[in-house]
Amino acid sequence: MEPVVGPVWQKLLLQAKGNQAAVNYYLGICLAEEGNDSQAITYFKTSDSLQNNAYARRNIAWLLARSNDREGARLWYEKASKAKEYLTDPSIAEEFLKFLLDNKKYTKATEVFNALPLSFSSSRLSLCQARLAAYQKDPVLLETLLAQGFSDIREGECPIDKLYDVLLEMKDKTMSECPLPKSMAFQMFLL
Repeated sequence: MEPVVGPVWQKLLLQAKGNQAAVNYYLGICLAEEGNDSQAITYFKTSDSLQNNAYARRNIAWLLARSNDREGARLWYEKASKAKEYLTDPSIAEEFLKFLLDNKKYTKATEVFNALPLSFSSSRLSLCQARLAAYQKDPVLLETLLAQGFSDIREGECPIDKLYDVLLEMKDKTMSECPLPKSMAFQMFLL
């Protein structure tokens, strides 16, 4: 069976007569999966021009970040945050905030976080909030967020140990006064 991103699908998409915004979006996905980022970006831009699309903009940002164009990625994430889908799906906000924090853009990350709809709630957003609390030296908020845990974070994507270190520094405690768990397994967060 041919994968849904292979040449057979690309040929079918190029022949499609339907919604051209969707056609260009899926052609962009096919090309991005093949590593043809510049051509994928062209298709995503066409999709976005036909129908303002937060997901096409997010994909452009992600591809630019993948090629180390941090400023271009930031601009496209900001464009994604202006599209209507951004306010209904927290996944783009989660990714945008992580990008900003990873690139030490704390002021912008704070601005983006504070502008999120109150209905947005996820472990990834809580993790971003914890990282902001660490940067802003807010031990009460950081400790509260760490105590809640991050139930759907994958191993390797969560800097809990670094956040604990910052919390300990802020509270001026030694490891004997506030020890870390002897082992860290994500099963410990399951109810």
